[in-house]
Amino acid sequence: MSSQNYTNDLPVLLRTDDLPIPAPDAAPQHELAAPSYPDWLNLASQCHIRNLSLDSSTGDLWLATGGGILHWHSGMERFTRYSSEHGLPGNSIKLVAVDGNSQPWVAHENSGLSYLDGETWQPYLTLSDAHVSCFTLDQTGHLWVGADTGLYKLTHPTKEPTLVELPLHSTPPRSLAITTSNDIWLCTAQGVFHRQEDWQRYNTSPRILTLTRQANNLWLGTLDGLVRIDLLTDKLHPVKVCRAEVSALAPIENGVWAACGKTVGLATETDWTPVNGKAWDWVTSLIPASGEGIWIGTHSGLQFASSTTNRSQLTDAPPDVIGVRSPHQPPIMFSNLIQDLTIQKTSNTTLLWIGTARGVFRVDLSTETWRRLGKLGNQDIRALAVSESGQNLWVSSFINGLYDAQQPSDLKLAPEVLGPITALECGVNASFWAGGLNGVYNYGGGTWQLTLPAKKLPNAAWIRAIAQAKPDCVWLGTSVGLLSFNPETQIASLVPGSLGGVHIQSLLALSNEEKSLIWVGTQRGLYLGQGDDWQPVTTLGNRSITALAADLMSEKVWVGTNRGLWCLHNLQGNWEILEEFTVDSSGLAHNRITALTLDTSCTGEKRLWVGTPCGLSVYTYESG
Repeated sequence: MSSQNYTNDLPVLLRTDDLPIPAPDAAPQHELAAPSYPDWLNLASQCHIRNLSLDSSTGDLWLATGGGILHWHSGMERFTRYSSEHGLPGNSIKLVAVDGNSQPWVAHENSGLSYLDGETWQPYLTLSDAHVSCFTLDQTGHLWVGADTGLYKLTHPTKEPTLVELPLHSTPPRSLAITTSNDIWLCTAQGVFHRQEDWQRYNTSPRILTLTRQANNLWLGTLDGLVRIDLLTDKLHPVKVCRAEVSALAPIENGVWAACGKTVGLATETDWTPVNGKAWDWVTSLIPASGEGIWIGTHSGLQFASSTTNRSQLTDAPPDVIGVRSPHQPPIMFSNLIQDLTIQKTSNTTLLWIGTARGVFRVDLSTETWRRLGKLGNQDIRALAVSESGQNLWVSSFINGLYDAQQPSDLKLAPEVLGPITALECGVNASFWAGGLNGVYNYGGGTWQLTLPAKKLPNAAWIRAIAQAKPDCVWLGTSVGLLSFNPETQIASLVPGSLGGVHIQSLLALSNEEKSLIWVGTQRGLYLGQGDDWQPVTTLGNRSITALAADLMSEKVWVGTNRGLWCLHNLQGNWEILEEFTVDSSGLAHNRITALTLDTSCTGEKRLWVGTPCGLSVYTYESG
């Protein structure tokens, strides 16, 4: 998917019909950033906002999300997306801040900082191992970073930071309020601390979540509400009408904006004024707008509110929004937690099906249009399977069971299959296999039949994967080991040896006229065998193998793990590592791989689709 111009032909789901409707001309314009890894592309929703920052010089608004960084340019009519292909080590961004020199900084989910250099992100190596918990700017516009190793004042990406020791060793701050190096406030799980020349404990409550300075007031957001401390008298003044958990604060000249439960309002020394009386989704960040109003970062997108208006500020492009937004209904949003992927080839196009924790989505790879199967709503989709002919597609919902999606506008539930279904496989002779907590089902001749009841499985066996290379053997990967199942005798046998007691997470069956090979991904490494002889693939060690896919033309096997993506190549009968990808060396969205599938683009290039907990990545490479 080399083009990202999604705004020309956006579909809307009409429940009974699934017809494309053009996007309005007034849709915000996407300004592309040059990638650091041009062979990679990420498709992730940037609606789950974790933090906001305003560039006071330009009016630009920056959003830290679970799918990367979203930059709204001044005027809010243009936006730029940044994700792992732009140099970020993964899509999951915890914090964003723009300092007084208009320099953007971000903190990553696990550890480390990056700064924007032109159009790409570079690591700030001095703090590469720091677990960052909060950002703030001092009165001169310098960035302060709160981490488990101390407080750091950053003045430039090429300069070393100034370190201020924490009041309590290895206790990271929850929030910071800093005017100068000699006037620092912070809160931790141990209370509130103030530093002038030395640290002094100001408050011992563990229930303080956030704080901010405003004039001569220190505002505390707690689990129980909002509190104002008059620093001239040291008196506490609880805001009586704000008695819920406070998740965000933003000071202005005459008071402070606060997110209190599902309410956002302005607190002053004498009053509390909710904005519009609207109940908000979980609020993570607040930024005062120029003039009247407040920008609100929530788990379902960016909102603007004032005394006279409420509006969503969304890109109106997939995967943020699927279809054209209706003013009377919430937008259809993509879930970044990918749980399965499959390719369906039809007579005139290629479709990518994406099973997520909140619904199943379909991308037409010829037109780059997105749709969601509306009848499945926000259901937890665990597995997908399509026939080799492309005519049959089955979708498993963890709660409701198994659906025939041959006609997406008319989904049919298979009533004879009891959910939850956790594994699907298109087997030999156009048959399908489904596995779940109630056993193993087989589809052939137009009906599903229970061929292996749960009572015939080993105790506590949870089916995670299914593979079939020959008619007389179905391989079942379970939580207690690998099973060999004969459909004719309906006998399942636990494979002895190293695969008999290990958690199986993925299976891949490859066969030709001469032999069949079964790849087995476990929590303790990768194995390869033909049914009676299983050998570990020692080049990958004891990594947890989470997904497998084969490029038969190139004799490559792609291996997803909990620590990155690997490509194995058959060299004179030995499977050797050809390539390794992690968030630090590629455009991979996350190091934990949840699903893999392959297709060939219209130009003949191979595309590897990679599912992760932080969105969908695609890697394009030359076949051969």
